[in-house]
Amino acid sequence: MPSRAYFLSLPERVIRSALGFSAGLLREIGELALPRTVRRGQLYKSLVDTTLRYVIEQVGGARGVYPTEVPQAQDFLARRGVGHAIGAARHRGVSHLSSRVFAALADLSGLGGA
Repeated sequence: MPSRAYFLSLPERVIRSALGFSAGLLREIGELALPRTVRRGQLYKSLVDTTLRYVIEQVGGARGVYPTEVPQAQDFLARRGVGHAIGAARHRGVSHLSSRVFAALADLSGLGGA
């Protein structure tokens, strides 16, 4: 008869499996749908690929999906959290700027219309 701990861990294992499966599915869809130049771009790698890799390997527990010679950062969540906090602070600061400032910058740079 299975132990009580096995049944108690069932919801966690189901969620981990679903997340790992979903991330793997998104990775495969990206491989098929996105051009190679997009997938090899630094922006895609830093935003999408590293997140998918973390979810597939660390949350889902799948091994062998990515090459082993490129290790995942151990402090991935902390680094991602700090990056999002900095981005949110920067966005908040920029969103409070007046549209007149942006119009003046567009005029000075020659990018303004008409």
